[in-house]
Amino acid sequence: MKILSALRGKQHTYTIATDDGRETPVDKTVWKHSGLSVGTEITDEKWQALLELSATHRAREKALYYLSLRDYGQNELTKKLCTAGVERELARQTTARLAESGLIDDTRYAAMLARDMSVRKLYPKRRVAMALAEKGFGSDIVATIISELPEEEEQQALELLRKKRYNTSGEPKLREKALGMLARYGFSYAVARRAVALREAEWNDEE
Repeated sequence: MKILSALRGKQHTYTIATDDGRETPVDKTVWKHSGLSVGTEITDEKWQALLELSATHRAREKALYYLSLRDYGQNELTKKLCTAGVERELARQTTARLAESGLIDDTRYAAMLARDMSVRKLYPKRRVAMALAEKGFGSDIVATIISELPEEEEQQALELLRKKRYNTSGEPKLREKALGMLARYGFSYAVARRAVALREAEWNDEE
Protein backbone atom coordinates (compact mmCIF):
# COMPACT_ATOMS: atom_id res chain seq x y z
CA MET A 1 0.00 0.00 0.00
CA LYS A 2 1.28 3.46 -0.90
CA ILE A 3 0.66 6.79 0.81
CA LEU A 4 -0.54 9.32 -1.79
CA SER A 5 -1.11 12.42 0.35
CA ALA A 6 -1.17 13.77 3.90
CA LEU A 7 -3.39 16.82 4.31
CA ARG A 8 -3.93 18.75 7.51
CA GLY A 9 -7.38 17.91 8.81
CA LYS A 10 -9.56 18.87 11.75
CA GLN A 11 -8.88 18.46 15.47
CA HIS A 12 -5.13 17.92 15.31
CA THR A 13 -5.17 15.27 12.62
CA TYR A 14 -3.86 14.65 9.14
CA THR A 15 -6.03 12.99 6.53
CA ILE A 16 -3.91 10.27 4.96
CA ALA A 17 -4.90 9.07 1.49
CA THR A 18 -3.66 5.71 0.26
CA ASP A 19 -3.70 4.09 -3.18
CA ASP A 20 -6.45 1.68 -2.17
CA GLY A 21 -8.91 4.59 -2.06
CA ARG A 22 -8.99 5.19 1.67
CA GLU A 23 -8.77 8.59 3.34
CA THR A 24 -8.08 8.11 7.03
CA PRO A 25 -7.55 10.66 9.82
CA VAL A 26 -4.34 10.10 11.78
CA ASP A 27 -3.28 12.05 14.86
CA LYS A 28 -0.89 14.85 13.98
CA THR A 29 1.70 14.00 16.62
CA VAL A 30 1.64 10.29 15.76
CA TRP A 31 1.99 11.06 12.05
CA LYS A 32 4.93 13.40 12.56
CA HIS A 33 6.79 10.82 14.63
CA SER A 34 5.94 7.87 12.39
CA GLY A 35 8.77 8.44 9.93
CA LEU A 36 6.27 8.08 7.08
CA SER A 37 5.75 10.52 4.24
CA VAL A 38 3.93 10.87 0.93
CA GLY A 39 5.13 8.18 -1.46
CA THR A 40 6.04 5.71 1.29
CA GLU A 41 5.07 2.07 0.82
CA ILE A 42 3.55 0.61 3.98
CA THR A 43 2.34 -2.88 4.85
CA ASP A 44 -1.15 -3.53 6.15
CA GLU A 45 0.33 -4.61 9.46
CA LYS A 46 2.24 -1.35 9.92
CA TRP A 47 -0.75 0.65 8.75
CA GLN A 48 -3.00 -0.95 11.38
CA ALA A 49 -0.35 -0.36 14.04
CA LEU A 50 -0.25 3.32 13.03
CA LEU A 51 -4.03 3.63 13.32
CA GLU A 52 -4.08 1.92 16.72
CA LEU A 53 -1.34 4.23 18.00
CA SER A 54 -3.25 7.21 16.64
CA ALA A 55 -6.49 6.15 18.34
CA THR A 56 -4.68 5.55 21.63
CA HIS A 57 -3.02 8.95 21.50
CA ARG A 58 -6.26 10.74 20.62
CA ALA A 59 -8.12 8.99 23.45
CA ARG A 60 -5.47 10.04 25.97
CA GLU A 61 -5.47 13.63 24.70
CA LYS A 62 -9.26 13.81 25.01
CA ALA A 63 -9.13 12.36 28.51
CA LEU A 64 -6.47 14.87 29.60
CA TYR A 65 -8.52 17.69 28.13
CA TYR A 66 -11.60 16.65 30.11
CA LEU A 67 -9.48 16.35 33.27
CA SER A 68 -8.14 19.86 32.71
CA LEU A 69 -11.72 21.14 33.04
CA ARG A 70 -12.68 19.20 36.18
CA ASP A 71 -12.08 15.98 38.08
CA TYR A 72 -13.66 12.72 36.94
CA GLY A 73 -14.05 9.25 38.35
CA GLN A 74 -12.68 6.43 36.20
CA ASN A 75 -16.06 5.05 35.13
CA GLU A 76 -17.47 8.51 34.56
CA LEU A 77 -14.55 9.49 32.32
CA THR A 78 -14.80 6.20 30.44
CA LYS A 79 -18.43 7.00 29.59
CA LYS A 80 -17.45 10.54 28.60
CA LEU A 81 -14.84 9.23 26.16
CA CYS A 82 -17.32 6.75 24.69
CA THR A 83 -19.77 9.60 24.13
CA ALA A 84 -16.98 11.45 22.32
CA GLY A 85 -16.57 8.52 19.91
CA VAL A 86 -13.82 6.48 21.57
CA GLU A 87 -14.39 2.72 21.47
CA ARG A 88 -15.35 1.41 24.90
CA GLU A 89 -12.39 -0.94 25.40
CA LEU A 90 -9.93 1.76 24.40
CA ALA A 91 -11.70 4.25 26.67
CA ARG A 92 -11.47 1.78 29.56
CA GLN A 93 -7.77 1.15 28.93
CA THR A 94 -7.09 4.87 28.69
CA THR A 95 -8.71 5.72 32.02
CA ALA A 96 -7.09 2.70 33.69
CA ARG A 97 -3.64 3.98 32.67
CA LEU A 98 -4.48 7.46 33.96
CA ALA A 99 -5.61 5.94 37.26
CA GLU A 100 -2.36 3.98 37.52
CA SER A 101 -0.40 7.20 37.00
CA GLY A 102 -2.41 9.01 39.68
CA LEU A 103 -4.19 11.42 37.37
CA ILE A 104 -7.50 9.81 38.31
CA ASP A 105 -8.17 8.97 41.96
CA ASP A 106 -11.65 7.59 42.53
CA THR A 107 -11.43 7.66 46.33
CA ARG A 108 -10.24 11.25 46.49
CA TYR A 109 -12.80 12.44 43.96
CA ALA A 110 -15.66 10.52 45.56
CA ALA A 111 -14.77 12.01 48.96
CA MET A 112 -14.79 15.51 47.48
CA LEU A 113 -18.19 14.96 45.88
CA ALA A 114 -19.59 13.47 49.09
CA ARG A 115 -18.46 16.45 51.17
CA ASP A 116 -20.01 18.85 48.70
CA MET A 117 -23.32 16.98 48.66
CA SER A 118 -23.37 16.68 52.43
CA VAL A 119 -22.30 20.22 53.35
CA ARG A 120 -23.54 22.41 50.51
CA LYS A 121 -26.53 20.45 49.19
CA LEU A 122 -27.46 19.04 52.62
CA TYR A 123 -27.93 15.51 51.27
CA PRO A 124 -28.35 12.75 53.87
CA LYS A 125 -26.00 9.79 53.70
CA ARG A 126 -28.45 7.57 51.83
CA ARG A 127 -28.83 10.10 49.02
CA VAL A 128 -25.07 10.70 48.87
CA ALA A 129 -24.50 6.95 48.52
CA MET A 130 -27.04 6.72 45.71
CA ALA A 131 -25.50 9.67 43.87
CA LEU A 132 -22.00 8.20 44.12
CA ALA A 133 -23.21 4.83 42.86
CA GLU A 134 -24.92 6.51 39.91
CA LYS A 135 -21.58 8.10 38.99
CA GLY A 136 -20.05 4.65 38.75
CA PHE A 137 -18.02 4.44 41.96
CA GLY A 138 -17.58 0.92 43.34
CA SER A 139 -19.49 -0.25 46.39
CA ASP A 140 -16.30 -0.50 48.49
CA ILE A 141 -15.38 3.12 47.79
CA VAL A 142 -18.94 4.31 48.45
CA ALA A 143 -19.13 2.42 51.75
CA THR A 144 -15.79 3.86 52.91
CA ILE A 145 -16.70 7.43 51.99
CA ILE A 146 -20.16 7.24 53.59
CA SER A 147 -18.69 5.85 56.82
CA GLU A 148 -16.43 8.91 57.05
CA LEU A 149 -19.27 11.45 56.79
CA PRO A 150 -20.33 12.99 60.11
CA GLU A 151 -23.56 11.89 61.76
CA GLU A 152 -25.55 15.12 61.45
CA GLU A 153 -28.64 14.31 59.41
CA GLU A 154 -31.04 15.88 61.89
CA GLN A 155 -29.09 19.15 61.67
CA GLN A 156 -29.00 18.89 57.87
CA ALA A 157 -32.77 18.43 57.71
CA LEU A 158 -33.30 21.38 60.04
CA GLU A 159 -30.99 23.55 57.97
CA LEU A 160 -32.87 22.54 54.83
CA LEU A 161 -36.15 23.60 56.41
CA ARG A 162 -34.58 26.94 57.27
CA LYS A 163 -33.10 27.33 53.80
CA LYS A 164 -36.44 26.66 52.13
CA ARG A 165 -38.22 28.80 54.73
CA TYR A 166 -40.68 26.13 55.77
CA ASN A 167 -43.08 27.32 58.45
CA THR A 168 -45.41 24.57 59.60
CA SER A 169 -46.93 26.73 62.35
CA GLY A 170 -48.23 23.54 63.91
CA GLU A 171 -50.76 22.99 61.13
CA PRO A 172 -51.07 19.33 60.04
CA LYS A 173 -51.14 20.07 56.29
CA LEU A 174 -48.04 22.28 56.46
CA ARG A 175 -46.29 19.74 58.67
CA GLU A 176 -47.03 16.93 56.22
CA LYS A 177 -45.74 19.09 53.36
CA ALA A 178 -42.45 19.64 55.18
CA LEU A 179 -42.18 15.95 56.05
CA GLY A 180 -42.82 15.02 52.42
CA MET A 181 -40.11 17.38 51.18
CA LEU A 182 -37.58 15.90 53.60
CA ALA A 183 -38.56 12.35 52.64
CA ARG A 184 -38.07 13.14 48.95
CA TYR A 185 -34.69 14.56 49.83
CA GLY A 186 -33.74 11.20 51.32
CA PHE A 187 -34.17 11.69 55.06
CA SER A 188 -35.73 8.97 57.17
CA TYR A 189 -39.17 9.63 58.63
CA ALA A 190 -37.77 9.68 62.17
CA VAL A 191 -35.14 12.29 61.30
CA ALA A 192 -37.68 14.35 59.36
CA ARG A 193 -40.12 14.37 62.29
CA ARG A 194 -37.46 15.54 64.74
CA ALA A 195 -36.27 18.26 62.35
CA VAL A 196 -39.82 19.53 61.79
CA ALA A 197 -40.43 19.63 65.54
CA LEU A 198 -37.24 21.63 66.04
CA ARG A 199 -38.22 24.03 63.27
CA GLU A 200 -41.66 24.52 64.77
CA ALA A 201 -40.02 25.34 68.10
CA GLU A 202 -37.83 27.91 66.38
CA TRP A 203 -40.83 29.54 64.71
CA ASN A 204 -42.61 29.72 68.06
CA ASP A 205 -39.56 31.33 69.69
CA GLU A 206 -39.26 33.83 66.83
CA GLU A 207 -42.88 34.83 67.22
